[in-house]
Amino acid sequence: MITIDNDTKKLIVKNLLNGVPTESIARVFKVSPEDVVMLFDEAVKRVAAYRIARLYPNLDIGTIEKAKANKMDFLHTLDRISFDSVLTLRRYSVISNLDAASMNDAILSMRG
Repeated sequence: MITIDNDTKKLIVKNLLNGVPTESIARVFKVSPEDVVMLFDEAVKRVAAYRIARLYPNLDIGTIEKAKANKMDFLHTLDRISFDSVLTLRRYSVISNLDAASMNDAILSMRG
């Protein structure tokens, strides 16, 4: 994975959600286009884990297009996460691989 700071990682994901081409982002930040996509995938998992942990509604953000459709909620949550935290990602990684219906069922079961 690329070794850049937390704020730069968020900036890369924000640029991607705002329609900047992957190749342009990669060139500006001196990373590969594959790293940009990997960073987006990591952001999706972390946003989903954050929202599950706080019992927020699930977002359908598995692809860039879906994330763009939920851009405001995605960016709002992105501002609150840290790419430096490993515990959060590991703790909820199994749940973040669920489809939307299963994830909503998991959230409802946690609420009791």
